[in-house]
Formats: sequence, C-alpha cells, structure tokens
Amino acid sequence: EPSLARCSPGILLSMDTMRLAAERGYRTFDFGFEGEHYKKYFCNGHHVVREAMVLKPGLGAAVSQAAVKALDLAGEGRGEKLRASVRRRWAAIEACEVTPANRFRGALQAAGAALNKARASTTGAAA
Repeated sequence: EPSLARCSPGILLSMDTMRLAAERGYRTFDFGFEGEHYKKYFCNGHHVVREAMVLKPGLGAAVSQAAVKALDLAGEGRGEKLRASVRRRWAAIEACEVTPANRFRGALQAAGAALNKARASTTGAAA
C-alpha cells in the first residue's frame, strides 16, 4: 500500500492489531509508560500511573542509591530517571537474550547507544 510506505513495520503492526481488536469490541489500548516515539501517533489521552521500586538490601542497592542521589544533585530527578531507564532496558535485554553472553553483548550495545546519545546531546547543546 503506497500510502503506508512512510510507516515502520511496528506502526503498521500496531495499526492492524488495534483494527482487529476494535472489531472485537476493544476501545482502549495501553501502550505502557514513556519511551518510544511511535506512541504519539496512537494516543489521544493518558493517565498518570505510579511506579514503585523495591530494592533488595545490600551493597548493590547502596551503590545504586548513592549514584541516584549524586545524579539528582544535577537536578530534574536525573538519577531516578536514569535508574528507571536502565531497569527497563535490562528487562528488554533479559526477555530477548537467553544466554549470559548475549545478555552481556546486549548490555554493551545499550551502553554504547546511551553514550552516543549523551555525546550527541552534549554536542548539540554546545553548538
């Protein structure tokens, strides 16, 4: 269909899924929280949902909390936003990659992408 050539496969899949579900009576579709830009094409409303995190006591939690507090000193809740983003990314890697080696590779790729994004935003801000 030429009129849909500009749409990504994911957008086309979402459109088709919603069309089929609407035929079965569904009227509300939950796209989860934040994130991907494609959601703006489908959303005509939103509801605030609270998210909580319980950390297992120990050294890892203490280091995580210290890092969050240090980043939060820069303002805008940056530390907590970063921690939530890392947890979401890890959940996606863990769900898709079944071996420890592939999970490690996925984590490295995610870290590289995050560094590239940070560099681009720093370069853009300096320009």
